[in-house]
Amino acid sequence: MSNKTLLTLALLSLTTLHASVPVQKPIIGFAEMQGRRKTMEDEHCALTQNVGGKDVQFYGVFDGHAGDRAAKFAKAHLHENIFASSHFAADPVAACIEGCETTDEKILTQGYQDGSCVICAMICDDKLYAINLGDSRAMVCSGGKTIALSDDQKPNRPDELARIKAAGGFVAVYGVPRVGGRLAIARALGDASLKAPALAQSWVSATPEVMTYTLTEQDEFLLLACDGVWDVMSNEQAVKIVRDALASGKSLTEAAKKLRDTTYKMGSGDNISVMIVPLNN
Repeated sequence: MSNKTLLTLALLSLTTLHASVPVQKPIIGFAEMQGRRKTMEDEHCALTQNVGGKDVQFYGVFDGHAGDRAAKFAKAHLHENIFASSHFAADPVAACIEGCETTDEKILTQGYQDGSCVICAMICDDKLYAINLGDSRAMVCSGGKTIALSDDQKPNRPDELARIKAAGGFVAVYGVPRVGGRLAIARALGDASLKAPALAQSWVSATPEVMTYTLTEQDEFLLLACDGVWDVMSNEQAVKIVRDALASGKSLTEAAKKLRDTTYKMGSGDNISVMIVPLNN
């Protein structure tokens, strides 16, 4: 056998080995609860995957509404669509945007009528990219301070209201402001009835807001949670509950359970999902 043949076989072997490397599961603390809802529509994911020679961490909480099919689809495919974007290496923010929009297109082609909020964090090198659709939230506790990485996309937020009206839509108040009198968030995956082609222009957007954060040595943990938490407490209250639990010696999962249970006791009427990701551990 020639040296050229041996080299070819070796390269093929390495390629096969790399392709078969499984997705890794990073260490997190997670807790969820159906709560006072009739069904549980939340989903989540946490993984580390080699993308273009770099290990990329991806964490997500997907808060479904009117069903769980969009949330389940996003859990399975959103990270794949982001990683597959041609923008990923040069412009991760553009990759996150394209990945969300691609995922939304695929959800709509499934014929699903439900929808899902998205709050995700992608970590590559020293950069954290927070991806937001809806009213779930992401934040970092750094040196005891709470740093918000998302902004609720409510229909009455001035820029969202202007966008909805420009698309021919309207916002009506039924308990809370709702797009078309129905949906209490301005951006989401799915919700086919509030998007083109059901409408001339989409009233609900699938284009996420992506915030870039440079990680530091002072960062303690990342917190992702659905609006079941934020309906009853502030960012600072949630971070303090987690930080105090960790300082008392509780594990990441125990700290997540503490926040979940406190949320329920404070009267939250929604599904509750909490994820804690340690930073600089």
